[in-house]
Amino acid sequence: MGRALIEANMNAILKVIRPQRAAQVEAPAQGRPAAPRRLRLAYLVSEYPALSHTFITREIAELEKHGHEVERVSVRPPKSALATTGDYADEHRRTFYLLREVPRRLPLALARMALANPLGLWRAAWLAARIALRLSHRPHAVAAWLAQGIVLADWMRSRRLGHVHNHFGNAAGFIALLAAETGAVDFSLSVHGPDIFNHIGEEMLALKIQRARFTRCISHFSRSQLCLLADRLAWRRIQIVRCGVDPEAYHPRHRSGESAAFPRVLCVGRLVAAKGQHLLLEASARLLDRGLLHHLTLVGTGPDEQALRDRAKRLGIEEWVTFTGGLPPEEVKARFSEADLFVLPSFAEGIPVVLMEAMAMEIPVITTPVAGIPELVEHGRSGALVPPASAEALIGAIGDFILHPEKWRPFGRRGRERVLADFDQERNGRAMVSLFESQLS
Repeated sequence: MGRALIEANMNAILKVIRPQRAAQVEAPAQGRPAAPRRLRLAYLVSEYPALSHTFITREIAELEKHGHEVERVSVRPPKSALATTGDYADEHRRTFYLLREVPRRLPLALARMALANPLGLWRAAWLAARIALRLSHRPHAVAAWLAQGIVLADWMRSRRLGHVHNHFGNAAGFIALLAAETGAVDFSLSVHGPDIFNHIGEEMLALKIQRARFTRCISHFSRSQLCLLADRLAWRRIQIVRCGVDPEAYHPRHRSGESAAFPRVLCVGRLVAAKGQHLLLEASARLLDRGLLHHLTLVGTGPDEQALRDRAKRLGIEEWVTFTGGLPPEEVKARFSEADLFVLPSFAEGIPVVLMEAMAMEIPVITTPVAGIPELVEHGRSGALVPPASAEALIGAIGDFILHPEKWRPFGRRGRERVLADFDQERNGRAMVSLFESQLS
């Protein structure tokens, strides 16, 4: 009771003393017509660049194309060496890594903030204490977030960056929140799902939404989950801007040479339980037992990789399955160009970009009606939706494709039409630029 009263009183004080923060912008010269101001901001991700985060790179590129300055910030360096070479090399070189920089920068950042902005430092420390009370089993993590938030705020101030945008709203979201609490910057979020919706209390998502300048969602489903958490007055600050793909880069396939002897089935995604690859292997084995020949390729890596390889061996289908591991974007695209059918039997999702890529290339898709997927794939028109966790339904859909491929060709054509209508990268990139300009200028 006493702690709650103290916290309530301190929150009331903070509302009075918290400064109004604005994004760092460069105003046009006097006499010129009003135009969107040039924004200077940072993008913060837990791990960047990453093989599965190419949509973030595209989003940053769109902002820069419109004349805005975007600095890349990541909590940690990439785990995969592939994310530091080739197309990723420049992004890796340009990224500020907090875990590398905190040890040498924190003492000076603390000293500067204690002298120039002691109240901001106190506010951030007080909020970190409140978070630590809620996450009492993670005190070291909260302390690390506070240290990184202070270093981030100090570094952004030195580079005249006024706003930080965090993708996913996870642990890095706490860092953005604490950096903003100093008053040196403000922050916003992009929330995708699905994982964060399973840990709403642990991630303190309601607090992040409340304090964020705005929150961007990629689907109506993800927005609905956030509106459940947020005060109704905050709903207008929860906006939908979809992810997208470049339909010119992912164009319909033009194959040369002879067709494969049997259909080629492709699945691209992290090798984790939520993606359902274990169920896909079971379905593939049972189809092969029935004489419905096909080759399955699994692109991606993850904690379940060895278990999935072992499962394929136990099922006796290892000669019919290829595990490629993680691949750079151009090699993933090459796998798409070879595929006849794309399957993603997920148990939980946001709206997978890999589905958009397959549909843009007019590859028929089979997936599940979870979360935001039905906003992309219309069953019986632009693809097939099967119940999650149903091997029989998956077998039925894949088997139907193998037996009647001509029936599925219109799905591919209409799938591309669906992507062009609502999931075009350039159009949605412009929508994201407009959101930043309207909220921060």
